Amino acid sequence: MSFIYEKVGEDNLKLMEEICFRNWDKEPIPCIPSRMWCIDRENSVIFVPIGSFRGETPHYADLSYKGRVVRLETSSYINDSNVVSCVIKRMYIPKSIWTDKKDIVRKTVDACEAYFIGKSIAKDLKVEVTFENEAECVEVDYNGR
Repeated sequence: MSFIYEKVGEDNLKLMEEICFRNWDKEPIPCIPSRMWCIDRENSVIFVPIGSFRGETPHYADLSYKGRVVRLETSSYINDSNVVSCVIKRMYIPKSIWTDKKDIVRKTVDACEAYFIGKSIAKDLKVEVTFENEAECVEVDYNGR
């Protein structure tokens, strides 16, 4: 696994602003040094948890892949045996990177594992990532790319 769970930090604020991750209302999320993300620097892939708007809406997360933003709708829970079950309910992949779908799915699994393990205080945590639906191809990402 090549993702690292860390604070964005001052040095990465410009990169985060360039990608322009957006919330559920398509507004740019604040770029602050204390925000947590998972980054694979070798492959320039970044996973950012966005959160949800209300209890009835899904949790959102974005994956920046080749400069395009893949939107994820997720849910997660931890069971009694210290296993986090992360369910990707929907995945929206822009048409411009659709041919990389298999790698995007693999990177999503790796990023989710790094996120939950990095955020946990439990050292023996296991993460299971499942997909509820097939990924969907969309014309452009949230930034019109």
